[in-house]
Amino acid sequence: MLKGVLGADEAERAAQDKAPDDDPVAAMAKRFRELAQAALGNEGGNTPDRRLLVCIDDMDRCLPDRQIEFLEAIRFLTSTGAPAVFVVAVDPTLLTAALRSHYNSGDFDADHYLAKMFDLRVSLPGIDDGAVKALLKRQFPDDAHGHLQILADAAAKLFRTPTTRNPRCLIRMTRRIKAWANHTDGGVRDEREAMLAMAWFAIAECWPLLRRALQESGDEFVRLADDIVKLYGGPLPKDMVPELLVNAPRWGLPAREDEPALADLLGKISVLQPAADGSITGPTWALIERLLRRAGL
Repeated sequence: MLKGVLGADEAERAAQDKAPDDDPVAAMAKRFRELAQAALGNEGGNTPDRRLLVCIDDMDRCLPDRQIEFLEAIRFLTSTGAPAVFVVAVDPTLLTAALRSHYNSGDFDADHYLAKMFDLRVSLPGIDDGAVKALLKRQFPDDAHGHLQILADAAAKLFRTPTTRNPRCLIRMTRRIKAWANHTDGGVRDEREAMLAMAWFAIAECWPLLRRALQESGDEFVRLADDIVKLYGGPLPKDMVPELLVNAPRWGLPAREDEPALADLLGKISVLQPAADGSITGPTWALIERLLRRAGL
């Protein structure tokens, strides 16, 4: 009889050893449902209309690959059937760039991906000219040198797109503008000079990889900047430098048709001074280079 009992136990253990492990994905989904229900206090399902609100902010501050990991995690959690709603505050321009960088495919449709990801997308209105001036006034509270009005007028003309009017980027830009205005020899001379310097600071904040490429170009700064403006200035010129097209992804240059903000910014400063040598931006970008050197930047 004892031998029979031991034999039954061994058979049961053998059957358990052969049984497949629980699906870890299914286990995580179940666990998230239980956590959401516990947080709502409706483990028994007595309040089915209640939802847990999960708010996510600053995801676009992460590296591109980490942003995609967050998106995939959110996609999984929303598919678990848990009583939860996700609200994600993110700069769609940066998120779209992260998606393209991650999947590295010209056929990848980032907008379609996001449309399937989120049931409702709401675009907040950009800040107006008064808010831009208020940000600048915080950097120049006494305006001892008379910089504020010149800079405010320049910013109102130059920063017209959601990308360049992103509040976070604008705050960082105004700090750079203050450093430049306070350290440049002779101060801010006129609106045109202010627009050129502010355009550079916008590139530094909104397209940092492009700024680094220009800074590292050394003596080729003006030529490279001129080629970049050509890239965004309409149909591709026949003499477009292959080097620029090859390096565009590495420099963080967005697709021409998908980034009107950069084209708008470059277009505005390109017409500030006619090019004496026939190029589009030679004198303009040479002046930007001189402005930065004059301020020690």
